[in-house]
Amino acid sequence: PQWACFACGFASRMLCLVPQPTAWSPPHRTHERPRRSPRCSLAAASPRDFAFRRLTPERPELPVLLFLPGIDGTGSAGATQWPRLASSFEVHALSFAPADRSSFGDVLSGCEAFLGDTAAGRGTLLVGESTGAVAALGLAYRAPDAVDGLCLVNPATGYAGSALSTLAPLLPRLPRGVYRAAPYAVTPLFGKRDWFRSIVGEDATTGPPPLLPSPAAVLSASGALADALPAEALAWRLEEHLRKGSAAVNGLLAAGGRAPASSTLLLAGGRDLVL
Repeated sequence: PQWACFACGFASRMLCLVPQPTAWSPPHRTHERPRRSPRCSLAAASPRDFAFRRLTPERPELPVLLFLPGIDGTGSAGATQWPRLASSFEVHALSFAPADRSSFGDVLSGCEAFLGDTAAGRGTLLVGESTGAVAALGLAYRAPDAVDGLCLVNPATGYAGSALSTLAPLLPRLPRGVYRAAPYAVTPLFGKRDWFRSIVGEDATTGPPPLLPSPAAVLSASGALADALPAEALAWRLEEHLRKGSAAVNGLLAAGGRAPASSTLLLAGGRDLVL
C-alpha cells in the first residue's frame, strides 16, 4: 500500500539508510489553515497550553506528517530528519508549554481538531515517540478516518510493567536544587545518554558527546532540561499522559477489532527501558 511505502521511506531516513522519497499526488487542499496566535508565556499559560508548529515549508499538495513528542514535550526530537522529509511531507510537531496541564483526552481532542483543520483531503502520517507513540495510537483509534499511517518509535505502551514506572515518579519529588542537577545523570533511563541534545539546542550532528563531560557542561545541560521539563510538568505527564494514556490505549489494543491505521510501522530499540 502507498502508506506502507511512506512509512518504510520514513524508517529508512530514521535509520540513516538511502532515502528514496515516494511520489504521491493527493488532492489539493481547498482551505487555508487559520493563523494561530503565538503560544502564551509561562506566566500567562493556561492549564491546556500546547501548540502545533510547522517545521518544513508549507506545501499544500503534500500529505501531513504530525510528530507527537516524548515526555519532554518540546517536539524538537527528530529535528535532523525533517529537512530530508520536506520533499515528501509537510511536517508539523506538537509541543507543550512547561505549564501545560492537559489530560490525555485533551491532547487527543486537540490533535483531532488540528488534523481536521490542516490535513483534510491530504493524508496524514502520525509519527510518535515514546509517550507520543501512545498518543498516536489513541488518536488513530479515536479518529481512524483522519489517520492514514502510523510510525511508532519505542512506544511506551509497556510503561506500567517497566522498572521506570516505579522510579520515574520519584524524580519530581527530589528537592528543587537536586532536580535541576539530576536530568543529565538520569538520561540513560530514556534509552540513551544523549537524548536531550536536540531538546536543549545542542547540535546532535557533530558526533556523540564526550564520555566524561565537564562539570560545567553537566550543570548547563541539566538546568536546560529542568527548564524544559520542570518537576511539576514531569509529574503531570507521567500520570496523565503516560500512565493513564497507556492504560487507555492498552485497553483498546486488548479489545481488538479494527486496526487503528491501514499501515503501521513499529521501531523498537533495545536500550529503551520502557519497552
